[in-house]
Amino acid sequence: MNKNKYTMITGGSEGIGKGFAFECAGRGMNILLVALPGTELKNAANELKARYSIKVETLAIDLTEKSAPENVFYWCKENNYSVNILINNAGVGGTTVFDESTPEYSDMRIQLNIRALVLLCRYFIPEMKNQPKAYILNVSSLSAFLAIPYKSVYVST
Repeated sequence: MNKNKYTMITGGSEGIGKGFAFECAGRGMNILLVALPGTELKNAANELKARYSIKVETLAIDLTEKSAPENVFYWCKENNYSVNILINNAGVGGTTVFDESTPEYSDMRIQLNIRALVLLCRYFIPEMKNQPKAYILNVSSLSAFLAIPYKSVYVST
């Protein structure tokens, strides 16, 4: 695989995202892990580097911040990371009574589960279209197809 080609995984420091990272690394793909700051991100990167002969880079960022998707894109540009696979995995659920929740509760879920995903696609698609092969995987939940009590904001995002 080209040494400057990367698979970028949001929410890649734990759970399903970390699973994607290990699966892709096992196939020889270089990895960009984008996740919240914390020890999980560093640990995931170190585990990948120890197990596979690939490049692993990390960006600790809160994707609920309005400028985060743009910052992720420019981080890739500044470091010459060419993303040919984008896995939008970051997301957040939650359980609450809808009319008792705060607007901030809803806003955070909308920012991460919808806005960040859409903007990352908008930023990366133009460059990905110029590559011979490029892929986007937007991870979702089965709850998108179900009405689940106390999860109205999550299932709508």
